[in-house]
Amino acid sequence: MGNQEHIRASYAYRCIEDITDLTSGDDRKNYLSLVSSLPTRLQTIGLMQTLTFNCSKMMGSSGEKIHFVKLNLHLMKWLLGETGATVWNGNASQVYHTFTTKILNDLGTEKLMFHTRQAIDLAIWLKRFAEGKWGKDEDGGKNDH
Repeated sequence: MGNQEHIRASYAYRCIEDITDLTSGDDRKNYLSLVSSLPTRLQTIGLMQTLTFNCSKMMGSSGEKIHFVKLNLHLMKWLLGETGATVWNGNASQVYHTFTTKILNDLGTEKLMFHTRQAIDLAIWLKRFAEGKWGKDEDGGKNDH
């Protein structure tokens, strides 16, 4: 495993541990369903549409949907690195603000392609670790909780 791949795998493992420590069983199940479909979603509709979809789903009638908030945090923290450090408290409105200002407005075509590949590679690790920790998603990740 190359150095970057090792760093990515280590980060993905910490993300899954974060979910395990901070959420209920239902939240973990919803995160697993969401992350199971993430690599395909990124390849099919792209990074921008995936992040936009996730941002649109962060708030529900009963408040924040923590699995969407956490997944967006995990993706954006990896993509933005230290430039996004102020949003990592889990607040949905801060995540959305960072998404619109740092990702939407600042990426040209080459950077967008690079970040999409980075997100897919991370999504594969997130899916592997989530399935290893909580079991496979029975519905194949097709639910948009």
